[in-house]
Amino acid sequence: MHRPDLRLIKDFKAGQFILFWADMDRRKRASPRLHSLKEAEEWWLKKHFSLYEGPERRKTIVDRRKLHEEREKRMTSSHFISAISDGRRFTDRPIQVELDRSHESMMKFMSRS
Repeated sequence: MHRPDLRLIKDFKAGQFILFWADMDRRKRASPRLHSLKEAEEWWLKKHFSLYEGPERRKTIVDRRKLHEEREKRMTSSHFISAISDGRRFTDRPIQVELDRSHESMMKFMSRS
């Protein structure tokens, strides 16, 4: 399985902030326009889980370690400190915007008005 090199990009189009995933291998947009980090994360998880060809042992694509209360318990507990605080799989780790083009796009949009 080849995992695509996806990057999350923030932009400003048609008067609103958007997010989308770009496939850096193919140099094109891989996802539809998304309006929140939550939507971007859900699309990304579904994409990666759809690419996996082996038997899936998880019953849900959401990792239970991401739950806020569980994370807080681990961080405050002196009995156990995990070296990997957000899960074992790369899909368990939080996503983040890697390229923010929104300011430049917004300035162009405002100059046209």
